[in-house]
Amino acid sequence: MGGRSLIYVLIAALLVMTAMPAFAAKDRVATGAKEVGVGVASIPRQIADTANRSNILEAVVVGTVKGVADAGKNIGEGIFKILTFYQGE
Repeated sequence: MGGRSLIYVLIAALLVMTAMPAFAAKDRVATGAKEVGVGVASIPRQIADTANRSNILEAVVVGTVKGVADAGKNIGEGIFKILTFYQGE
């Protein structure tokens, strides 16, 4: 790719990125809400995944801890996306 072509690609990318915040804000809120809603489902999913790999005692203890950590991460990311949905001017 020549130098001139690279400049054209960068200009096109810049134009697209400046138009995206208006459209992306709605998607960012929807994604954040989905992550908050689905975050709690991480707990039983991690318990089931751990039970498939090991015994039931380890599944209850380790799976619950991993599920709570995963749920906290997902809910935190979801709340962050909702609160910061519009980063433009």
